[in-house]
Amino acid sequence: MKAAELLPILALAVASCHSSPDEGDSALEAPPAVEPVIGQFQLVDAATGKGFAGGTLTLGQATAQTDTQGRASLEVPPGAFDVKLTGPNISTYTLAGAAGAVDFSFISYVSTRKTTSQVAAFLGTTIDPTRGILVVAADDPQLKPAIGAKIGIDAEADAPFVLSSTGPKRGDTVVAGGSFVSFFNVAPGSVNIDVTPPAGRTCHVAPGPGPRDAVNVSADGVTVIAYVCE
Repeated sequence: MKAAELLPILALAVASCHSSPDEGDSALEAPPAVEPVIGQFQLVDAATGKGFAGGTLTLGQATAQTDTQGRASLEVPPGAFDVKLTGPNISTYTLAGAAGAVDFSFISYVSTRKTTSQVAAFLGTTIDPTRGILVVAADDPQLKPAIGAKIGIDAEADAPFVLSSTGPKRGDTVVAGGSFVSFFNVAPGSVNIDVTPPAGRTCHVAPGPGPRDAVNVSADGVTVIAYVCE
């Protein structure tokens, strides 16, 4: 620690030693409680484009059911969050993000096991149930693809692919019509994500602002995380 950084700490320690009991109590008051924000989640069936109804969102002890439009709300403490989504004919989803101090919206596609298997077969891949799937989105603030954003991870996995307007194809870079870069058969565990932004932009975890160093990938599960590039 530099001397300049140490001086305020020493000054606080000296002031505490020479303060009256009342002054000391005031100096040691707990910081204000952090209030949760409202997360508005909307899940869309990737095959039909319709809302994914009948899903259950879980965060800690709180749960919410998606309506016919695929919408549900939860209170989310600021900082990194992992919301679980379970429902008919899907793997367990982890909706990962980082919340700031204001209410936010989180929109994500959901694929049934059948649709996921069809995409894997198209790519010449077989889904390994002992491994997981990681989906990373990169959009601009208007939710349009951040074309040129490149996604990498530090875990063992199949080669990534993008869902473009013409269908799935191998690649690690966001293209027009497809902001998602996906990885099949990711080794379970903590996975770091590297997002190289398009030229002249910076990217942060959505909805943000807030830190998020890694996501967790589980066997037979799908983890989804989004970045905003502006």
